[in-house]
Amino acid sequence: MTQLIALPTRNKNQILDWIITKDCDIDTIKNTQVLKKLVSDHHLILFELDAEKPPKVKRKIISRNLKTINIEKFKSDVKTELQTIDPKNIENLNGALSRILNQHAPITSKQLAQRRSAPWLNDSIRQAKRERRGAEKRWLKSGLNIDRDIYNAKRQNVKTCNLHQKSEREPF
Repeated sequence: MTQLIALPTRNKNQILDWIITKDCDIDTIKNTQVLKKLVSDHHLILFELDAEKPPKVKRKIISRNLKTINIEKFKSDVKTELQTIDPKNIENLNGALSRILNQHAPITSKQLAQRRSAPWLNDSIRQAKRERRGAEKRWLKSGLNIDRDIYNAKRQNVKTCNLHQKSEREPF
């Protein structure tokens, strides 16, 4: 570990504010300055951080929209195809069913940027948010006061989970 500030950072000629880095990362911090022109009893420390933003990681999502299938037409096509195929030949059957499915619900793909996970977002917070959103949907659909009260309780639960998680985190 290396301390990069050599000048006093306080009015009383003390080095109270530090920039500490690992020895292997010492080249990433450049042009350290201590500015004494502020109102506070602490001086301002300026530095340049030579760090690159990590590249966005993209992932490919492949899916089918099965909700758009016309069930009657799909049944009809499968029935017609099954009459023309030898049931003992599984590969022909699999190929025929795949063709019909591709015809009715083609495969689509998307490129999505993968986000880094937030360190504070854990399973309990995700569950609380999911429950809050469900309660909100019920309240908006019904308009009942009891559903609004349940939604408000779920909102408070998410806030409590967030505060609890932030208090458990270790400082940097």
